[in-house]
Amino acid sequence: MIGVYLLQQDDEVVYVGQSVDIKNRIKAHKKDGKDFTNYISIECCKNLLNSTEEAYILLFNPKLNIRRAEIKTGKRLKVYESQKGMKIVQLEDDIHAIAKDKARKLGMTLRGYLIMLIKKDNK
Repeated sequence: MIGVYLLQQDDEVVYVGQSVDIKNRIKAHKKDGKDFTNYISIECCKNLLNSTEEAYILLFNPKLNIRRAEIKTGKRLKVYESQKGMKIVQLEDDIHAIAKDKARKLGMTLRGYLIMLIKKDNK
């Protein structure tokens, strides 16, 4: 299957990746010793792999992807927990601009774009 995958440690998304063969990529992560208990795969078109992976990284801010985000932007994403237990992600200006641009290219608002990704994940 071609798509994006989320590696989870218990209920936490710890890594987001992409592959044209998710099943074999997951096997490679296990062999390499990546620590995860479960994974979720999200099928998508090959030409949307980068933008879909990037959106999920922005959404979940997984700890094993943080180096990549820091190298790309020079900044960290900030994640806060609200009083109601919901995660609030504060995007640095350049990361926000990337996500907003992806949403614009799809004719969507940033909020709508992130909601779309969450709904796809829950299917």
